[in-house]
Amino acid sequence: MPEPTESPEDHRPGFFCVYEIYFKGCGLTFPLPEALVRYLEALEIALPQLTPNLLRTILGIISITAEARFVIGVHELKELLNMRSSSKRTGYFLAYPNANRNLISHLPNEDENWHHPWFLIKKTPTSIGNLSDVLPSKWSTKPNRN
Repeated sequence: MPEPTESPEDHRPGFFCVYEIYFKGCGLTFPLPEALVRYLEALEIALPQLTPNLLRTILGIISITAEARFVIGVHELKELLNMRSSSKRTGYFLAYPNANRNLISHLPNEDENWHHPWFLIKKTPTSIGNLSDVLPSKWSTKPNRN
Protein backbone atom coordinates (compact mmCIF):
# COMPACT_ATOMS: atom_id res chain seq x y z
CA MET A 1 0.00 0.00 0.00
CA PRO A 2 1.19 3.52 -0.67
CA GLU A 3 2.44 5.71 2.12
CA PRO A 4 0.38 8.83 2.90
CA THR A 5 2.91 11.03 1.10
CA GLU A 6 2.95 8.93 -2.08
CA SER A 7 0.81 9.49 -5.16
CA PRO A 8 0.36 7.66 -8.48
CA GLU A 9 2.84 10.13 -9.99
CA ASP A 10 5.36 10.31 -7.16
CA HIS A 11 6.23 7.18 -5.20
CA ARG A 12 9.11 5.03 -4.03
CA PRO A 13 11.58 3.58 -6.54
CA GLY A 14 11.22 -0.03 -7.62
CA PHE A 15 7.41 0.14 -7.74
CA PHE A 16 4.81 1.21 -10.28
CA CYS A 17 1.25 2.42 -9.89
CA VAL A 18 -1.83 0.54 -11.03
CA TYR A 19 -5.47 1.38 -10.66
CA GLU A 20 -7.93 -1.21 -9.38
CA ILE A 21 -10.07 -0.81 -12.53
CA TYR A 22 -7.13 -2.11 -14.60
CA PHE A 23 -7.79 -5.54 -13.07
CA LYS A 24 -11.53 -5.46 -12.35
CA GLY A 25 -12.64 -3.71 -15.51
CA CYS A 26 -9.87 -4.12 -18.08
CA GLY A 27 -8.54 -7.65 -17.62
CA LEU A 28 -4.95 -6.80 -16.76
CA THR A 29 -2.96 -9.74 -15.39
CA PHE A 30 0.57 -10.46 -14.26
CA PRO A 31 3.12 -10.67 -15.55
CA LEU A 32 2.31 -7.65 -17.69
CA PRO A 33 2.03 -8.58 -21.38
CA GLU A 34 5.32 -7.97 -23.14
CA ALA A 35 3.62 -6.19 -26.06
CA LEU A 36 2.00 -3.74 -23.63
CA VAL A 37 5.26 -2.93 -21.86
CA ARG A 38 7.21 -2.54 -25.10
CA TYR A 39 4.47 -0.34 -26.61
CA LEU A 40 4.43 1.96 -23.59
CA GLU A 41 8.22 2.13 -23.61
CA ALA A 42 8.22 3.07 -27.31
CA LEU A 43 5.65 5.82 -26.64
CA GLU A 44 7.55 6.96 -23.52
CA ILE A 45 4.48 6.81 -21.30
CA ALA A 46 3.85 4.99 -18.04
CA LEU A 47 1.13 2.43 -17.33
CA PRO A 48 -0.86 4.72 -14.97
CA GLN A 49 -1.19 7.25 -17.79
CA LEU A 50 -3.53 4.92 -19.68
CA THR A 51 -7.24 5.49 -19.55
CA PRO A 52 -9.19 2.29 -18.90
CA ASN A 53 -10.57 2.21 -22.46
CA LEU A 54 -7.09 2.51 -23.90
CA LEU A 55 -5.88 -0.36 -21.73
CA ARG A 56 -8.96 -2.42 -22.69
CA THR A 57 -8.22 -1.75 -26.36
CA ILE A 58 -4.55 -2.73 -26.13
CA LEU A 59 -5.27 -5.87 -24.09
CA GLY A 60 -8.11 -6.79 -26.45
CA ILE A 61 -5.83 -6.49 -29.47
CA ILE A 62 -3.18 -8.57 -27.73
CA SER A 63 -5.79 -11.26 -26.93
CA ILE A 64 -7.26 -11.33 -30.44
CA THR A 65 -3.85 -11.67 -32.03
CA ALA A 66 -2.80 -14.38 -29.57
CA GLU A 67 -5.96 -16.36 -30.40
CA ALA A 68 -5.00 -16.07 -34.07
CA ARG A 69 -1.50 -17.31 -33.14
CA PHE A 70 0.04 -14.04 -34.20
CA VAL A 71 2.67 -12.28 -32.12
CA ILE A 72 1.93 -8.58 -32.02
CA GLY A 73 4.60 -5.98 -31.46
CA VAL A 74 5.06 -2.24 -31.18
CA HIS A 75 4.98 -1.67 -34.94
CA GLU A 76 1.62 -3.43 -35.33
CA LEU A 77 0.09 -1.62 -32.34
CA LYS A 78 1.21 1.71 -33.79
CA GLU A 79 -0.39 0.75 -37.11
CA LEU A 80 -3.68 -0.09 -35.39
CA LEU A 81 -3.91 2.77 -32.89
CA ASN A 82 -3.62 6.53 -33.01
CA MET A 83 -2.48 7.74 -29.58
CA ARG A 84 -3.58 11.16 -28.29
CA SER A 85 -3.29 13.12 -25.07
CA SER A 86 -6.53 13.32 -23.14
CA SER A 87 -8.26 16.67 -23.43
CA LYS A 88 -9.97 16.10 -20.07
CA ARG A 89 -6.96 15.27 -17.91
CA THR A 90 -3.36 16.33 -18.48
CA GLY A 91 -0.83 13.52 -18.56
CA TYR A 92 -3.27 10.77 -19.63
CA PHE A 93 -3.65 9.17 -23.01
CA LEU A 94 -6.44 7.88 -25.22
CA ALA A 95 -6.23 5.87 -28.41
CA TYR A 96 -8.41 5.73 -31.44
CA PRO A 97 -8.29 3.02 -34.09
CA ASN A 98 -6.73 4.05 -37.35
CA ALA A 99 -9.09 4.05 -40.33
CA ASN A 100 -10.73 0.65 -40.96
CA ARG A 101 -8.60 -1.03 -38.30
CA ASN A 102 -10.96 -1.19 -35.33
CA LEU A 103 -10.68 -4.63 -33.73
CA ILE A 104 -12.41 -3.75 -30.45
CA SER A 105 -15.95 -2.43 -30.11
CA HIS A 106 -18.62 -1.83 -27.47
CA LEU A 107 -16.33 -0.16 -24.95
CA PRO A 108 -17.94 1.96 -22.24
CA ASN A 109 -18.44 5.60 -23.23
CA GLU A 110 -16.65 6.85 -20.15
CA ASP A 111 -15.19 5.46 -16.95
CA GLU A 112 -16.16 7.40 -13.86
CA ASN A 113 -13.80 7.93 -10.93
CA TRP A 114 -11.34 5.34 -12.16
CA HIS A 115 -8.35 6.94 -10.41
CA HIS A 116 -9.36 5.38 -7.10
CA PRO A 117 -8.43 3.07 -5.61
CA TRP A 118 -4.86 2.72 -6.71
CA PHE A 119 -1.92 0.82 -5.29
CA LEU A 120 1.74 0.11 -5.93
CA ILE A 121 3.22 -3.04 -7.44
CA LYS A 122 6.84 -4.00 -6.89
CA LYS A 123 8.83 -4.57 -10.06
CA THR A 124 9.64 -8.29 -9.88
CA PRO A 125 9.66 -11.14 -12.42
CA THR A 126 6.16 -12.01 -11.17
CA SER A 127 4.80 -8.58 -12.04
CA ILE A 128 6.83 -7.67 -15.14
CA GLY A 129 8.30 -10.96 -16.30
CA ASN A 130 11.79 -10.67 -17.74
CA LEU A 131 11.26 -7.10 -18.88
CA SER A 132 13.23 -5.19 -16.27
CA ASP A 133 15.58 -3.97 -19.01
CA VAL A 134 12.62 -2.68 -21.03
CA LEU A 135 10.41 -1.28 -18.29
CA PRO A 136 10.78 2.49 -18.41
CA SER A 137 12.51 3.92 -15.38
CA LYS A 138 9.82 6.60 -15.27
CA TRP A 139 7.39 3.90 -14.10
CA SER A 140 8.98 4.43 -10.70
CA THR A 141 8.87 8.19 -10.85
CA LYS A 142 6.67 10.89 -12.26
CA PRO A 143 4.99 9.93 -15.56
CA ASN A 144 5.64 11.89 -18.72
CA ARG A 145 3.32 14.92 -18.87
CA ASN A 146 3.58 15.61 -22.62
